Amino acid sequence: MYGKKESSSLSYTGVQCAISGGNGLQSTAHHTIVSAAAPDHLGVPIPVVPPGSGGNFALRLGNSADGSGTEMITKTINVTADNAYYTFDYAVVLEDPGADHADPFRPTFRVRVYNRVTGRYIPNLVSMGPNGQDFVVPNSSSFFSTYTSPDRSHQPIMYSQWQCATIDLSSLIGQRVSIEFINEDCAWGAHFAYTYLDNLCGGCQLPNFPKISLNEKASGECGTGDWCFSYSAPANIRTSVQLSVKSTTGQVLLSKQSSLSNGGNGQACFSLTFDEYNALLQAGHQTVNIVATGNFSENGIKLPTQFAGLNNFPLKCPDYDIAPCCAPISNTLLAELFTYQSTGSISAPYRMEYTPTTFFNQAMQSFFQYQKALHPTLQRIEYHYLLQQVNGSAAPTPLGGAIVKVSPGINQPAFFPQNLSVNQWYEITVNAFPKGARWGLPDRCREAKFRFRVQVSTNARNAVPTLEVNTGQKTFRKPLLPTSSSR
Repeated sequence: MYGKKESSSLSYTGVQCAISGGNGLQSTAHHTIVSAAAPDHLGVPIPVVPPGSGGNFALRLGNSADGSGTEMITKTINVTADNAYYTFDYAVVLEDPGADHADPFRPTFRVRVYNRVTGRYIPNLVSMGPNGQDFVVPNSSSFFSTYTSPDRSHQPIMYSQWQCATIDLSSLIGQRVSIEFINEDCAWGAHFAYTYLDNLCGGCQLPNFPKISLNEKASGECGTGDWCFSYSAPANIRTSVQLSVKSTTGQVLLSKQSSLSNGGNGQACFSLTFDEYNALLQAGHQTVNIVATGNFSENGIKLPTQFAGLNNFPLKCPDYDIAPCCAPISNTLLAELFTYQSTGSISAPYRMEYTPTTFFNQAMQSFFQYQKALHPTLQRIEYHYLLQQVNGSAAPTPLGGAIVKVSPGINQPAFFPQNLSVNQWYEITVNAFPKGARWGLPDRCREAKFRFRVQVSTNARNAVPTLEVNTGQKTFRKPLLPTSSSR
């Protein structure tokens, strides 16, 4: 057995983030408010209050007495969109028992999240250095420095500088959770641990510590726009940012990764294509959480993960399942509006006919009405279609155009009477232009295009022509049957 385990706990439900009050003179107390005016009681060379926080006090969990002690403080909150990325500062002082203690039995600082609605602990929400686990134990990584007490009454002491960690609670918005901060001596009773805590929810304010935040000014305000996140880190810190679009229950629906950079100040921007945006809507996700994960490492050691984002972000327009600021067109949708029409044999010229669906026309009309409500002087929205022949790396050759005008009604002009040649690439492009309003669609969502060709093998017997379409996101091929007149 491990011997008698002495334990102590506190519960904290206040809204204050910083620790206040206390003198820090009780070196054996389980929970002690320490003052910035006093040094660490063992002389460990770290400030007992996090630098840059502007505060004068912090909480020390644990002490330098042996005896298998365990201390815990609990912060209970109602999770909202405003506090879903919960931060805290910590610094640990852990006596190193050496290699004969496995991790579960070493002095430890750990953090857990308890869902008070379901009565269960929730794994994989806390990421602390080194290497991203939800606990810290003494080891030989560069995350720790070594200190020997002047009287050498303790084995080597491993300590960390102040760190900032973030817990992503966005999947728990609307629920009540308890965040447990637990300090544990070694299980055998001969090695101590204590942890300093501060800024419980106050945001990462440590100087020279990696940070990430939403850059609202650079982010797109509508449609399938960009989400931009600013980050800062010392020059020796490797940095990458991952964007996750999550359901409101935490399921990852889509993710994108930025490239690695070597610290400094930077920005990572992510865009959803119209097809990605619309796929989320078609799957029934009208509201999502946009979460950016800042991954930082130093000399190969993972530092605490940082999070930022937008919660309860609405995807659904009130009138139709299209991004509100974008015209109801996409590369894939545009390709579906045109159908192949043969003029004879499989190698004979052909035409591409415009065949809009009822749903598409309704979406066009709804988009006009929506924008008319926002911009009363809007008279119509024109969709300019252009057919071009693709000439390799040379400029394409325009072959013809058509304009669809959407106001209270929709005109249907004649489209592309030109005969097209098999085995030749062509491109159809459409651009949307509002008329009568001092307002324009964002470049990213006013244009759509696709390339196509009818491919015929003249060497194969009983060859069947194939319509090949490239939307930029994907390529698909459809076998085409010749008309009865060509048989």
